[in-house]
Amino acid sequence: MPLEDYPGQCGEPEQRQYTPEFQQRVVDEKVELDAKREKLCYFMAGRIFALLPENERMLLARQDIYMKKYSDVLGERLAAYR
Repeated sequence: MPLEDYPGQCGEPEQRQYTPEFQQRVVDEKVELDAKREKLCYFMAGRIFALLPENERMLLARQDIYMKKYSDVLGERLAAYR
């Protein structure tokens, strides 16, 4: 999607330098997200997950999908810094 078509609600973009500190924040964000996703996947593989109502299981499965996509985007951003 072209950036002009982005429907986000972020307001005006800031002028930012891609400093090592800024890049480190992206690294930290990805590490934290991946750790949360790993915990979610572990939970989803467990017995309690199977006991949840179907709607809740579906919501958690969607959450996992979106967390994976988010992590992939952060990975692409990190690759672009190299």
